Amino acid sequence: QSPYELIENGYPRTQNVVEGWHQRWGSLIGRAHVCVYSIIDEMRKEQHQTELQVESIIRGEERPHQRKHYVDRENRLLNIYNNRNDYSLLDFLRGIAHNISF
Repeated sequence: QSPYELIENGYPRTQNVVEGWHQRWGSLIGRAHVCVYSIIDEMRKEQHQTELQVESIIRGEERPHQRKHYVDRENRLLNIYNNRNDYSLLDFLRGIAHNISF
């Protein structure tokens, strides 16, 4: 999907969740050459965690809260996007640029 479609549908714009999982997985394994049994054990633990998260969603529990800084930034970006017709193209892009950090 395009960034436009992601914003229109309220989906996350980044892959931070995937990147966070990958970093966590790397720290669980913790070394370059790992025996198969260690990998299987970690995969079982990961499966268990995933099942717990699915059950949490089914129960209707709230998702973990994002940091206020990120929530505020997303709200500012959404506000700029929703009012894009009120801005010149340059001002729209400038507003987006002020809220994106690398």
